[in-house]
Parts: sequence; C-alpha cells; structure tokens
Amino acid sequence: MRASFRSRGTAVLAAATLATSLAATTFGTASASGSTAHRAAAAHTTARRLPPVVVNVRVTKDGLTRSRSNFRPGNTIVNIRSAGGGGTVEVMRLHHGYTVAELRKDFSTLFNGDVQAVRSIDKHVEFYGGSQVYKHRTASFATYLHRGHYLIANLDKGTLTRMRVAGDRQLRSLPHATGRVNLVREDRFGNPGVRRHTGWMRTTNRTDEPHFVDLGRVKASTTRHMVKKYFDEGAQGQPDWALKAMAGTLVVGPGHTVLWRYHLPRGKYLEMCWWPSDEDGMPHALMGMWALTHLR
Repeated sequence: MRASFRSRGTAVLAAATLATSLAATTFGTASASGSTAHRAAAAHTTARRLPPVVVNVRVTKDGLTRSRSNFRPGNTIVNIRSAGGGGTVEVMRLHHGYTVAELRKDFSTLFNGDVQAVRSIDKHVEFYGGSQVYKHRTASFATYLHRGHYLIANLDKGTLTRMRVAGDRQLRSLPHATGRVNLVREDRFGNPGVRRHTGWMRTTNRTDEPHFVDLGRVKASTTRHMVKKYFDEGAQGQPDWALKAMAGTLVVGPGHTVLWRYHLPRGKYLEMCWWPSDEDGMPHALMGMWALTHLR
C-alpha cells in the first residue's frame, strides 16, 4: 500500500521534475472562454452518438507514447497502459501565452504554501484528468477534449508526449456511469445516488479551483471523529484504520467532467483531495475536503 493517503499529492508535486526536463516552450490553445462550452459531457450513450475516440498511452521506463493525434473535439477515452513502466499520467492544456518555463517555476513552490504559484497554475493550466498506472497494468479515464494542443505527462518520471485536437466538434458517447463523486462548492464532495464497487465513476468539478479524488478503503468501524482527528493532526503517515484498496482520478479543472475506471472491494471508503487552496496554500483535505462513503 502507498506510504500514506497524501502520496497522490506527492506524486502531483513530482510535476516539478517534469517541468525541469522541458525547454521553455509555449503551447498555444484556444481561448479560455472556448473551453467552457462542452465541459459537462453526458454519461449515457445514445443512438445518435458516435463511439468515443480512444487514445492509448503507452508508458515505458524511458518515456511514453500515444496512439493518435489530430482528431476532432469530443468525448475521448484515454487508456494508460504500462509497458514496463509506471507513473502518474495527467492530460493538461496550457492557456495561450503561458510557457513551460512558467509552469516549471510555479510547480516548484506549488505545495510549499506559495499562494501566488497556486493561483497562477489555477489560472493558466486546464486539467482534464489522469490516473496512476502501476507496472504491467492499465488505467482508463474519459473526458471531453476541446480543440487545442495538449500535454500528456508522466508526472513521476518527468516525461511527456504531445497531442493535438482539431476540427469541428463531434457528438460522441461516454461509458455509463456506475456512481458519482462530485466536487462541489465550499471545497466539499457531493455524493448523489449509489456508488457501485466497480465500473466508471463520474466526477464533475462544480467549483472554481482544480481538485482531484483519492478514494481509499477504510475499516468498517472508521468514524468521522477518527478521520477528523487524523486530519487535524496533519495527516502524517498511514492511520491504523486505513486498508489497502485505493483508486481515484488526478486533477480535474473547474467545469470539467471525468469518468474514471475502477474496480474495488465493496465497503467503506474515504474521499480526499490534496490540491492546495488558492487562499492560503493548504491542502484541501486539511481544510475539510474529505468524506466517508460506501461502495455497494
């Protein structure tokens, strides 16, 4: 099991390694206003919709590659397949005029309480989701990709590939959602309906900040008081009520919807977000962005 519930946040911090390995390049995109039109993609397939475009990302020890580029905007499934390598793979888009050099600078202090760095990242980087992939495994997520230039980055290894989406919007389906874990105002989780223990979880970010979802299994006897005490004391190490199973999605930008594939045992789980606040730089989980839930 991971060293602690905070490990995914540490993995995101490794993006600084990614930025260090790149030249100071600008990845121009469509305007920010153009990226809001089709963010909330439907979770049900319909007869009028085409199948989703599938992009296969292959992760090796030395880097990563993607199967296709230059496809039309619309709902897209990203399969991240380990070919001997592993890591934390995120799809992101830099707003026009924002350079990788600036990304490097901002990420270097993002998790050190630098509020200006947090605000710069929040303003200039569009996050479309991602997943952690283990050696010789496959992880998948689905989202709506707009017209523009993208980075597909292995945050753990500092490697990346690029992808272009161009042309007119195409109406494409997404997998059927088997549960919902939403990111709602006041930096909290919203859990409508029933969440199945296997399938595609749908997450919509209804806030004005990036967030991500860590879903960690806990003992059935775990109470809110126990969890609150853990976070109030700084969330150091792994608590004795934590169990092995864990899943989630990486960073999801405001307004975006991501479906992420998961297969977990039935039971009680703790939802957490470790993205830093744009108010004081504190991880959202330490500010109360956590919730206990059940997978049926």
